[in-house]
Amino acid sequence: MSSLKVDTITDRGGTGTPYIKDAVLQVKQGILTTAFPTTTDGFVDITGLTVDITPKSTSSKIMVEVHIGSHDTNAASAIIYKLRRNSTDIGISTESSDNACTFGATINADRGEAISMKFLDDPQTTSSITYGVQVKGFGNSVDINKRASLYSTISTITVMEIGG
Repeated sequence: MSSLKVDTITDRGGTGTPYIKDAVLQVKQGILTTAFPTTTDGFVDITGLTVDITPKSTSSKIMVEVHIGSHDTNAASAIIYKLRRNSTDIGISTESSDNACTFGATINADRGEAISMKFLDDPQTTSSITYGVQVKGFGNSVDINKRASLYSTISTITVMEIGG
């Protein structure tokens, strides 16, 4: 039986990690540790819930994972979310609707819940990308990361470049 043991692997130029197809090439994370309240009737950016990544190849895919630690509202309602790459909506439902979104939940008033989703993006670029999340609460008061006065949470957005 043979084995290969090395301390480091670098690219041919000796300047960085080699590009390996189907391997995770880099991981980045954005963390929102404070409450984010909003009462808007339209979609609004969740300030602070963003992450930047610069893909190593145009053939790379980016696995995007969003976890909202808790969301709460003052009235029974839907809370919906859009995933964004720079200023473009991605992973949006193709059903005809003013409320097409990436993911969402129906929630009773004053009942905090967590929600998560994953999306495999194909940005086809080596330029820097900012991924973020927007929320819409249909005019109701929405609190991200806070459940009334009972508890507070964090929310995360994690991106992983997958060699393509």
